[in-house]
Amino acid sequence: MGKRIIIDKTGEEVKVIIKGNLEGWMKQALLSWIIVWFSLGFYVVYYMLTSGLDKEGNIFFLTYLLFWAWFAYKAVYAYVFKVYGFEWITLRANELQYGRSLPFGASTLFRTAIKGVKVERLEEQERSFGFVYSQSFWVIGNEKLKLITEDKSKNFGMHLSPSEANELLGTLNNRIKRLKKS
Repeated sequence: MGKRIIIDKTGEEVKVIIKGNLEGWMKQALLSWIIVWFSLGFYVVYYMLTSGLDKEGNIFFLTYLLFWAWFAYKAVYAYVFKVYGFEWITLRANELQYGRSLPFGASTLFRTAIKGVKVERLEEQERSFGFVYSQSFWVIGNEKLKLITEDKSKNFGMHLSPSEANELLGTLNNRIKRLKKS
């Protein structure tokens, strides 16, 4: 099912792994941007420490550094996730789990009983800023599928191609139907 999606069926349990994706030039571009971003932040800290700014100047640069730190975190997280991380889904006889894994740990983001679950394609609103931005390789996003229960939902399947999303959608819905019957 493509080189990014791994499906492991063991008895009634199914594990799906969706690997992050960054091609060679994308990986280099994002890493270069992170290096430049950190260099800029270190320069600002150096400037703050050596220029003898007044109180208002320090407040301005501290505020700037808070925004800088947020974007630095998002860029490093995106790089680590897309190079080393993956999304995972586990279907068991009575439970579905979804989570994300990174080299330093995994987190379960969604857990529910299998009986009320369905998987659908996400509607893409191509004229929205959010849609265009989420298509970018430097962000975590661009989910193509949605897990839906009676009371909550969770988007998943980041940066899947349309054919990968359709194939994964069919596989998951077929397995969910079988598990509901048993």
